[in-house]
Amino acid sequence: MIIAHLYKITNKITDEYYIGKHNGQNQKEYDGKNYWGSGKRIKRQIKKYGYENFNYEVLVIGESSFIFELEKKIVTRELIEEDVLCLNLDIGGEGQHFHCKETREKIKRNKPKVIPWNKGKKGLQVSWRKGKSMPEETKRKIAESNRGQKRSEETKRKLVESHLGKEPGNKGKKLRPEQYEKMVKRSREYWKDKPGFMTGKKHSEATKEKLKLAWEKRKKEKKGLTSGYTFINNSKERKLVSPIQIEKYLKDGWVIGYKF
Repeated sequence: MIIAHLYKITNKITDEYYIGKHNGQNQKEYDGKNYWGSGKRIKRQIKKYGYENFNYEVLVIGESSFIFELEKKIVTRELIEEDVLCLNLDIGGEGQHFHCKETREKIKRNKPKVIPWNKGKKGLQVSWRKGKSMPEETKRKIAESNRGQKRSEETKRKLVESHLGKEPGNKGKKLRPEQYEKMVKRSREYWKDKPGFMTGKKHSEATKEKLKLAWEKRKKEKKGLTSGYTFINNSKERKLVSPIQIEKYLKDGWVIGYKF
């Protein structure tokens, strides 16, 4: 008689789970290592989040044939298709070596697609989660698990090399008003009780001279951020406006000049 057990692996961060059957009474394999399921999606999850963020729970221990039948009753087609947290791709039970038509369609829908950045450039892998909203509680758990983690120098180097020559995905895109407000709020909250990097410091005379020469050079070459801009006033306040805006202000009674 072969003893097996029914197990459930749960992602502590996202609450997603996988149910399966394994020979033996516990998680240990013959070589002493821990067994972490055979499904493709659960393997990807463990690789992404790490073993420490998963819980392996033995649900039932019994004869292998009994465990197979139990798995068949629990991991049904309805569970796979209706529960978004379920990571199983096929129904349970003995002999389920080939995916059914419905499962093949589900795999096809969830398969990462390649969307070209531009003609002649390498495509971008899009996650199967694209278009699906993540619960706030899940976002909080992921943020907490990532907080305080430091990347090694080797990892930093690989990240730099992987991005060399690539165009940023957000290039040319503008933040939505709510995104901008959220960023400003977080920035103000972070810097509220922190001094600026120049607080209590003074430039040396040599540095002042370098800054002065650099500024004079930029003015001469007209490379400043406000190059081409003009000061205007309305006898109460003054503004620095671009050439595109100046006509509109002049029509509203403003005049060219810094002083009033």
